Amino acid sequence: MEKIDNIHANAIMFHNRVFLLRGKSASGKSDLCLRLIYHGGILISDDRTLILRDKNNILYVAPPDNLAGKMEIRGIGIVDTPYMKNAPLDIICDLSEKYPRYPEKNTDSLYENIYKYYILNPFEGSVIQKMATIANMYDMSPYE
Repeated sequence: MEKIDNIHANAIMFHNRVFLLRGKSASGKSDLCLRLIYHGGILISDDRTLILRDKNNILYVAPPDNLAGKMEIRGIGIVDTPYMKNAPLDIICDLSEKYPRYPEKNTDSLYENIYKYYILNPFEGSVIQKMATIANMYDMSPYE
């Protein structure tokens, strides 16, 4: 696979869908991933995410080698955690405490590929349930 980029984001598999979680520093990416892990999620990457492209133009997310299986938990430190080496991307979420009641758009482009897109508040009590709903409400092949 071809390495396309190394971005400031987390990636996690949750309900058999791979989410790319983007947000500023201290926006709740790692905190949300920690809670998702305890609800069956599998970490792919924390803080930095490699974007890879296969020969069919499908984008994958992966951890950089030096961060693989590592997760920063504020107030505790960096801990080892089970992780996936890579997986094809399904959904992009930007994390923000402010977001519109109704989405202004429901897709986003990443390196010429189109993905389902959402803005979520990572600190909202129902964010895990919202992500499960998102994961389960589509037959979501982003490659069609």
